[in-house]
This record gives sequence, structure tokens and C-alpha cells, in this order.
Amino acid sequence: MYHDFINFFIKPVVGKRKFDTSSIKFLPSRYVTVSDEAFALLTFENNYDCWLDMAIRNDWAASNVRPLYSTGGNGNQTPSKAQANQEFKDNNSSTSMYQGWSVQGIRRFNNLYDLVLKERNTEAGFLFEEGFLQYMQEKKDKRNKKDHQNNVYEMCRHDLWALDNDINDASTADAVLESGHYKTTTNLFQNLQDVLEDTENDDDDDDEEDDDNLSSASSVGFKKVVGV
Repeated sequence: MYHDFINFFIKPVVGKRKFDTSSIKFLPSRYVTVSDEAFALLTFENNYDCWLDMAIRNDWAASNVRPLYSTGGNGNQTPSKAQANQEFKDNNSSTSMYQGWSVQGIRRFNNLYDLVLKERNTEAGFLFEEGFLQYMQEKKDKRNKKDHQNNVYEMCRHDLWALDNDINDASTADAVLESGHYKTTTNLFQNLQDVLEDTENDDDDDDEEDDDNLSSASSVGFKKVVGV
């Protein structure tokens, strides 16, 4: 159950990116401070009654139950008409008039801080951290395995590597050139060269022709190359 608490409540406090990166490599105490964990616990306690009321009524838009230790929160979820419980009224103070934590809330945070620090230094705390690291690693492995099974791969047909091997083999170089791989390209450049030579000869014979005639000759040469 505390594994879920860490994922749902401590992760937002630490930061999702930092948590996702660190949780599969390190023990929680390496990236979750005592203050982080204590604050997550305080937030859970502070809003528990409010969330429970929403769940019972199946209405997640608003609740008439105020948070336990704070006067703020989501304005839509805790309307101004919501009534604070008696415990909050008895322990509220002027320091929370601007939607802050009550004195009782700050006192509770300090208490949770001491409890978390003490538990982390026990054998149970060490075992839990090791178990959580293993849990996150196994969770990652299952997710990767599932993603791999769902992926569909398709290989492109090609002859690039086979062609390279043939070219490197001198005994088969002529056979490769005759196979058609380069025939189309070679013929295209040969035709282009012939046309350019013909165009130059025409230019030498007709030095007095204007630019329009030269452009026309070039157009004809291009059509010959592309086979038009």
C-alpha cells in the first residue's frame, strides 16, 4: 500500500521526471528527502476528509468539507460556504488568514518529519527501501516487455550490403556493373555528355546565332537525355 502512496503522493512532491529516473536506480532516501515524505503525508491527512466526502457522493467537483490543516485549496472543490471541522476551528491562527497552514498543521508536519526520520534509520526502513527499489525495477521490466510484445517491426527490402560486398570483390566487379545496378545511371550520364558535346559543336558552327537559338538547342538536348 505504501508503494502506491509513494507513486501517487510522493512522486508529485519530488517531481515526476526526477522520480521516474531515480526510482529504478537508487534507494528512495537518495532522491526523496525527509521533508518531501513528511509533506506528502501531511497533504494526504489534510485533504483526506474532503476527498472521502467527494468519493461518497460521487462528486469530484466540490465538497462541503474543508481541509484539515489549511484554509486554502482548490476554490472549486472547497467553496466558501464549506464548514471547517471543530478541530480546525480550535487550532486555527491568524498566520493562516492568507490561505496558509494552521499552527496545528505546522506542528503536525514537524511531528511527521521526526517519525519519518526515525523510521528510515530502522531495519524495517532499510528493508522497505530495498524492496521498493526492486519493485520499481520489476515494474519497469514488465512495462518494457509488454511494450516490446506490442511493437510490430518490418524490415525494408534492400541490396545495399550485398552490393557493397560485390563491389569489394574485384573478380565480380564487371558482373555487378552488368547486372543493371549502375546501367541506368551510367547510360544517363553518357547521354548527357554526348548531348553537351553536340551542343558545343553546334555553338562553334553557329557563333552568330542569338541566345534564343542556344536556349532552344539546350531544350532539345535535355529532351534527348530524359528520353522525351
